[in-house]
Amino acid sequence: MGVNASDIVERQVAAGGGAKTAVVAEDATLTYDELRRQINRAGGALRELGVRREQRVLLVLDDTAAFPIVFLGAMRIGAVPVPVSPRDKDDNFRHFVEDSYAELGVADAPLLERLAGVLGGHDVRWLVAATKRLSPPAPARKPAPA
Repeated sequence: MGVNASDIVERQVAAGGGAKTAVVAEDATLTYDELRRQINRAGGALRELGVRREQRVLLVLDDTAAFPIVFLGAMRIGAVPVPVSPRDKDDNFRHFVEDSYAELGVADAPLLERLAGVLGGHDVRWLVAATKRLSPPAPARKPAPA
């Protein structure tokens, strides 16, 4: 398999930077070591679900740690992640599914009911992104004094 963006994480870990922070999201903070493990797990899960090289995977994920994990996990196995804003219009979701030829989508749990209603009749299987915290959230930043 060729080199792709997920290899940046591997290089960082190989260079001794595994303990450095890689992702800071509202729901989790991940080191490069943790991110690498999660990318490999996501890629393995996608492969077990039958995702093949060059197959499109629709990502309807909010700004959580799940986004880079699934995005890079798809790339790791040679699939093509197709990110879509969860805030987009219903008609656009139909277009994205039809235009991307995605057979599998990964979405945040709260969106599944909406997507099922919008995409009824489309043959897309959906995987729910994990909502469990992967690590403690980043500390909240205090507003600067006025």
